[in-house]
Amino acid sequence: SGPAVVEQRVYGENAVEREVAVAGLDPWSLWAVCMSKCSRAEQYAVWYLEETGRSRMGADDDPYTFIDLEERYHGRLFELLLQVVDITPRWRPPPWVTRLSLRAILSVPRALANVTILCGEIIGIATFRVLLDAARTLCADQPQARSRMEFLMKQILIDEIGHVLFLRSQLGPTRLRSE
Repeated sequence: SGPAVVEQRVYGENAVEREVAVAGLDPWSLWAVCMSKCSRAEQYAVWYLEETGRSRMGADDDPYTFIDLEERYHGRLFELLLQVVDITPRWRPPPWVTRLSLRAILSVPRALANVTILCGEIIGIATFRVLLDAARTLCADQPQARSRMEFLMKQILIDEIGHVLFLRSQLGPTRLRSE
């Protein structure tokens, strides 16, 4: 409730039009920009798999089907999070280096790709946890908004933790060892 905490124009300029946000954004605008950018690589990977006909949707006996489904609805949850602060989300592809990296990861056999994907999922969880803590702080005086944001963000975190656990189970001791 109350006045908008993020201006749509500021969001658009920093989350969509620029690759790097300007310095000195207020905490709410910075949070909204970070949330928007968090979903870029995940959404791009989903889109790329669909476009290349490699999406696993439909194989109800394949755990990757459920992971693909979760990745799809995470994009919608990210949109809902931004709508809590009255932002109409807009998407843009990630930087070309990220797109190239994702295509490379998705083109190698899953036994190799899962090592890199596991690392990305762990980094994503850590980043998302920081954003959850920031949302709690920013919404300290808005219990309804805080509750909604926590609910949506926890749904994503639960799925991502499940992805990490699943990927770990697929790698085995040799690929998990770090030296």
